[in-house]
Parts: sequence; structure tokens; C-alpha cells
Amino acid sequence: MRKSLLIWTSILFMCFTSISFAEPQEIFAEYTYSVGNNENMSSAEQNAIIQAKRIAMEQAGTYLESYIEVVNNQLTRDEIRSMAAGMMETTILEKRVFTENNAVMIYVRIKAKVDPEKVKTPDVAKATEWFLIGKQYDVQRRYDDAIMAFSKAIELNKSYSKAYVYRGVMYCAKSLYEQGITDFDSAIHYNPTEAIAYYNKGLANELLGRKKEAIASYKLFLTYAVPNDGGRDDTGRIERAKAIVATHQP
Repeated sequence: MRKSLLIWTSILFMCFTSISFAEPQEIFAEYTYSVGNNENMSSAEQNAIIQAKRIAMEQAGTYLESYIEVVNNQLTRDEIRSMAAGMMETTILEKRVFTENNAVMIYVRIKAKVDPEKVKTPDVAKATEWFLIGKQYDVQRRYDDAIMAFSKAIELNKSYSKAYVYRGVMYCAKSLYEQGITDFDSAIHYNPTEAIAYYNKGLANELLGRKKEAIASYKLFLTYAVPNDGGRDDTGRIERAKAIVATHQP
């Protein structure tokens, strides 16, 4: 284990030493959301804000990528975006409701600030190290060791949404679905656009026989999912979620 830690520490050192003299970046994003029939306005406003944050997060992730040299593709673009989500400071600049073609629309404009210097902090670097170790344990199906590693990552960086997702998957692999759902909820709390967290939550609820809760999670997954999400191909999950939701339409 000690040898493994030394290897991963070396990798993380190479990853993060490329960040130097990085200036905080202000990112502006906007989104116009169409309010659905019978949709609660408060929920619709929240969805509009989340979508604007998703756009900002993607830009922040791209900016962060330019300062991180990812060695051997150990971190995917999706995982870097998750790091960015935990570092963004967001301000709502404008929010207004209007009608267009008899539809109620909500326009949101936000400003997000991301500071690449935060990636260099010892805790964030160490958290990423533990996250990568956890992924290796996952590949080896050493689920208890993976849970330990992802837990270490979360201890060091409590907003590490991707670590919650992976730990939740490990719990589900051990049939500990309730603990998995708790982790998926934590991932969503820190990154509301973490599409895979909604899918995994839906799957866990499905395995527990909670069809209503599963459908609700799959619908949210479909709201935020894209076929190729930064290195993860969600095409199969999207088709499966669509089929399940369609089957249970009233």
C-alpha cells in the first residue's frame, strides 16, 4: 500500500505542478427555461439556475483543464468538471419571468468565479490522489478498499461530488443501497448537474422496489445527461432511462 501511495503521489505531483500563476476566472452563463405544465414555479426557477450553473461548470472545467496536465488520462474531463463545480462561487445577476408563444419562460444569468490555485492546496491534491486510488480498487473489485479510499477523498474535500458517486456505487455493489442513495444525494447536493448520480440513485431505488422514486431520479438524469459526458458514454443509460420513464407514464 505504501508503494502504491508513493506512485500515486508522484502522479499527482506531475498533474498539479503544471498549475502556476493561474488567475481566478470569471465566467458568465445564461439559460432560458420553459416552465412545464403544472410545474411549480419555485422548482422551475431552481431548474433554470441549475442549467445556467451547468453551462458555467463546463466552461470552468475547460479553463481548469488548461492548467492541469492529466497524466495517462487518470482524470477524465467529467471528473475535472466535478472538481470545478466544487470550486465555483456563483452569483445570480439576473432572473426574470416572461411569456413567449403562450409559454411561461424563466431567464437566468449568472456569474461564476473559479480559482485554479485552489487545486494546488494540499487537501485537494491529496483528495484527488485518494480518488484515483479508489478507482484502481474499483477496477480490482476490492470494494471495501475502494470505499476506504473514496472516504479519505471526501474527508479531505467534502464537496468532491465524483467521490460520493463512486463510493455510492461501491456501496451498491455490496447491496448497501440505502448508503449508496445517501452518497448519490450528497453528490447531487454539491453538484446538482451530476447526471450519473441521478441515474445511480434511480437504479438503487429500482432495486429496492421503489418505482416512483426511481422514475423521479431517471427523469432528472434525462434532464442533465448527454450521450458523451466528458469521457463517459451515457448513450445506453439514456436509452434505458427513457424506456423506463415511457413505460410508467400515466
